[in-house]
Amino acid sequence: DDVSSDGTQAMLARMAAEDERIRVILSDTNAGTYVAKNRAMQLANGGFAYWPGGTEANRYGSAYATWVLGRAIKAGYAVPDDMYAAALNYLSVEVGAWMAEAAPTRGRDIEIALALSALAVIQAAPTPALDKLYARRQGMPSFTKAMLLLALHDQLPNDPRNATLLGELRSFIDEREAIARVEDDTGTWTWYWDSSVRSSALVLLAYLEVDPQHVLVPKLTRGLLDSRRGGRWSNTQENAYALVALAEYAAIYEAVEPHFEGRVWLDRSAVARVRVDGRKFEFEEGFTGMSALLLADQQDPDSSRLLLERAGVGRMYYRVGLE
Repeated sequence: DDVSSDGTQAMLARMAAEDERIRVILSDTNAGTYVAKNRAMQLANGGFAYWPGGTEANRYGSAYATWVLGRAIKAGYAVPDDMYAAALNYLSVEVGAWMAEAAPTRGRDIEIALALSALAVIQAAPTPALDKLYARRQGMPSFTKAMLLLALHDQLPNDPRNATLLGELRSFIDEREAIARVEDDTGTWTWYWDSSVRSSALVLLAYLEVDPQHVLVPKLTRGLLDSRRGGRWSNTQENAYALVALAEYAAIYEAVEPHFEGRVWLDRSAVARVRVDGRKFEFEEGFTGMSALLLADQQDPDSSRLLLERAGVGRMYYRVGLE
């Protein structure tokens, strides 16, 4: 629960509190503009050019654009039916071509992992393709395994292979006392926009979807936030996936508006308390002098315990410090 000792609570609270306002802004302005820009880059075969004015579809970029469009539709934004259908058809053709390849390259596997993830948003990922990619998963980078897991779980949520993949993702995670990050051969797959931050965000998304209460979820969240420089990450891919992962985290962990009293006890002595009503952008501080702590400790010096209590509803983030 120490996820947000340096500002996470404020950011997540702000995201949750302003969700409807942000939705209106995007609906009225940016979302329609970006859909129109993407449509201008869509080619006759349904794929998307990498740059405006391009004449050849980029397979990985097309899969990413389709994944974004699918999430936009699920969030309630307007996407032309024919545009989305053509994009899905393009990906289906690509998956079919990959299925016919006797020995696909690792790069092709990476492209197909994202394509299947985009198709699985509407449960349109072919099961034989998921089976083939799962069988080829050894040696995959972490972000590709995370994409495969997201596709498999969207398509087949009760498949036991979901748990297997989640366990395999664990081997990529560098876990410390308070944070966790994904560390693998990042940098090898820069053509596919690979980075440690983006991989951490994708792995966090996979955990949130398959096992949202896992002990690594708060640590991965903290690791993502600690990776910011000047309030943001290094590039558009890191910003996009990190914000998607944090929004999913907020939807699960910040669903209930907080109304509680937080209390700190040293055994039977209440040494600090704070009141939280509604979503706030600042911290409440409860301070207790050393003399009071020593007095409480003297009541049972051999077994004094520091206890934290939340009386009320909502998630309580805390940081305990001693000077």
